[in-house]
Amino acid sequence: MEFFKILLLTTVIILSTACERKLKYDGDDNNSENITLTVMASPDTTLEVMAGRSFVFTRLTDITEDAEYVFNISASLRFGHVYYSINGGEQKKMTYDDEHHRFVSDYRPSVGDHIAVNASEIDLPNVSGSTIVPSKPTLEVVDAKYVAPKEGEVNGKAEVRLRISDPQESGNYYRLQVKTFDKDNEQLINDKEKRDDENYNDVFTSDDETLFKDTDIYAKRGNWPRYFSNIFSDQRFNGTQHEFTISVDLVAPREQTKLIVELQSITKELYFYLKSLMVYSITPQDEYTEAIQIYSNVTDGWGIVGAVNTDRHIITF
Repeated sequence: MEFFKILLLTTVIILSTACERKLKYDGDDNNSENITLTVMASPDTTLEVMAGRSFVFTRLTDITEDAEYVFNISASLRFGHVYYSINGGEQKKMTYDDEHHRFVSDYRPSVGDHIAVNASEIDLPNVSGSTIVPSKPTLEVVDAKYVAPKEGEVNGKAEVRLRISDPQESGNYYRLQVKTFDKDNEQLINDKEKRDDENYNDVFTSDDETLFKDTDIYAKRGNWPRYFSNIFSDQRFNGTQHEFTISVDLVAPREQTKLIVELQSITKELYFYLKSLMVYSITPQDEYTEAIQIYSNVTDGWGIVGAVNTDRHIITF
């Protein structure tokens, strides 16, 4: 297989849990630089855009730097120009946040907003993308119970019964996220450097094949089981209510545990982007394996311009 000629560092940030990897490149270096965009618009926060240069690694290259550090220092489009518009209105320039290495605005998206983003920098092609903010999904917590630890276990499990109500129109896309942690250490949600398997867990399991079975995920992804994806469409339950149970390993004693369950409505483009990242992350990177194309909806560039809307529930025991 010939590896991707362009390493999209915004993609690497999303995928990366380790710092070292070898990439092989057998093409030429001409016309390889471009702009990547990462946008996940949400009514929960103001509009932000990560914009950066793509990078080329020739022949055999060891990437030993932390991917996010490389992006922040070398790739971020800090001297570029990023604009957004809402529902075809006036273009507004975004401000570069040097601390967080992204472009920011004071606009908070609303349901149904058509958000268009474009970015430019000297000597690079202009790129653009757009998305529409989806409606908030409907998730109910039917039941939640604590399961005491078995012999050899420390903190036990949570079993949560949930109900999702899908609108009548087909073509809805979702991501279910579950986070559990010691409620005395809630800063772990935002401080990724302090997270580890001992104090934070965002992996869950379920026997519900209607939502979570995905035969394309043929290998484990970190602590996630094979054939399992927390990103799904309404193809198998369109226009109905669907109940299912998830199981979560807790990382703290029962009285200290906090559990956050989030159902996100995501755009179709973001669905395909995240699915392709999953497949890429489990695909062997060798000369015998067919290349995986990471989905992009950015015109004349790379990356994703998508949107999410979240129904969030907090559970304590």
